[in-house]
Amino acid sequence: MKKFVQRTITGLLYVAIIITSLYLHPLAFISFFIIIMILAMVEWYSLITTDHIKPQVIPGIGTGIFVLATSWLFASGMISSKLLLIPVLIVFLLFFFELFRRQGKFTDNLAFTCLGLIYIALPLSLLPFLGYPKRISEGFTPEIILGYFILLWIYDTGAYIVGSFIGRHKIMEDISPGKSWEGFLGGSAITIGTAFIVAELFPILSRTDWIIITVITVVTGTLGDFVESGFKRNAGVKDSGKLLPGHGGMLDRIDSILLSVPFVFIFLLIKQYL
Repeated sequence: MKKFVQRTITGLLYVAIIITSLYLHPLAFISFFIIIMILAMVEWYSLITTDHIKPQVIPGIGTGIFVLATSWLFASGMISSKLLLIPVLIVFLLFFFELFRRQGKFTDNLAFTCLGLIYIALPLSLLPFLGYPKRISEGFTPEIILGYFILLWIYDTGAYIVGSFIGRHKIMEDISPGKSWEGFLGGSAITIGTAFIVAELFPILSRTDWIIITVITVVTGTLGDFVESGFKRNAGVKDSGKLLPGHGGMLDRIDSILLSVPFVFIFLLIKQYL
């Protein structure tokens, strides 16, 4: 019960900060997610560091900040697409940096440094584009991002509650013993119902589009949770950190976002909203 109360209070604070930043100013939103990204990447590099694996923590995080900031500047129309090549060049500089470090194993260091960028920085860098749907608005609009987050939060909460009470049949017990089919199906049903409400609140997208986004978010978000659990199991830890009471680390909090937002982004791109 204590963990549930902690989880609820932490979750509400997290939600409140995101919503406030969304409606305060785009810069406030992107700044908050830069902080989230930094914390998640610190946990990631800590998670995979061993006697033989020494990732480039500072260069990796610095590159991630640059990728996310550049993505926002491009999505908002402040810079041209040509400048997107700069983050790509910076990523390649990591290869050169590794030559002079002489720590751990060269290939492993470089691979896990870059994996942190692919796994954390790249997905988060797609979020700004959801705030600038060119087909609908020339400026920033928070509706798509907030709608997506609401669906994600409802699913996480619904799956957790249903799974806690009636979860019996595990989906991948060897990777994440707490996730059950009952929780997945119960959370999915609640979230699909919520999609109809979101469609009324944010008619910026059609009801059908919101339902499709819900299905994408539920499936890929669940798989994203399992992927992060796989990383943690490989590292021999239960949580990625202890920053958020009731949730674990920041990486535990955003694991569903990391592997669901790319697919939502692709769907909106196909539908020509972005």
